[in-house]
Amino acid sequence: MGPNTIDWQHNPSPRQGPVLEQLGERGQQASSICPKFTVITVVLNDLKELIRTISSVDQQSGVSYEHLIVDGGSTDGTLEWLNEHSHQHRQLHLFPEQGIYEAMNRAVSQSRGEWLHFLNAGDTYSEKSSLERVSRHCCGDRDLIYTDVYRELAGRVSLWKQKPPFFWGIYRNICHQGIFYRRPILPTPAFETHYRVGADFDNLLRLQMEHPQLTIHYHPEALVHWKTGGFSLKHASEALKERKASLISRINSPTLRCLNMINLFRQKLKLRLLGWDRVR
Repeated sequence: MGPNTIDWQHNPSPRQGPVLEQLGERGQQASSICPKFTVITVVLNDLKELIRTISSVDQQSGVSYEHLIVDGGSTDGTLEWLNEHSHQHRQLHLFPEQGIYEAMNRAVSQSRGEWLHFLNAGDTYSEKSSLERVSRHCCGDRDLIYTDVYRELAGRVSLWKQKPPFFWGIYRNICHQGIFYRRPILPTPAFETHYRVGADFDNLLRLQMEHPQLTIHYHPEALVHWKTGGFSLKHASEALKERKASLISRINSPTLRCLNMINLFRQKLKLRLLGWDRVR
């Protein structure tokens, strides 16, 4: 293992049906050989940003992958564009009038890859070799790999250095665009759908609580360009409330729970200082 990678273990104390639609003749003749990665993108009426994401995924080389796009019922021409631009690695799943986490669960249930990656519409890979670079670390008993990301906010791009999800009793969120999951480690359903914006945090916390020997690998290279500023900012305050509910429901230790409530309070104060709690 090189000096720029970190491995550590956290130790603090069915498919849902057939593919609804699959694009193009090449896409319909899916290979029986499972790909290394499944890239999952959920979209609703965001064709311009989806095209950016698709272009980035289509340029990936050096490793096998499939790209599952789950559309929530777009009316902006997304479906027509996808039908006109089929690709051998790309599949479309229609899942109208459902929430984002229901859509993500549907994609997980349909995935064939050894490793899963969630890439929102508008997010892109920073390199044509991003997946190939991650694949070099998909070895041994590793269950989850996370990398740094480039974050775009209000037109400015900065490097987002990820922190360990568990540190001195504090459970912290990781930008999910930088997380690659070994598929068998994900529960069923992967994301709790009663959360509207915080199910990704709950998923990570659940994995750590239910798998004390979970092996997490950190690779400090920014391989994803994360575009934020919309939904995530508008609902930042709600996300903290849902994190609180998740922490209370999953942490049994009074000491750990107290530590995490204090940390959550610090995050809430920071949110107010930045003014994100007033974004509408």
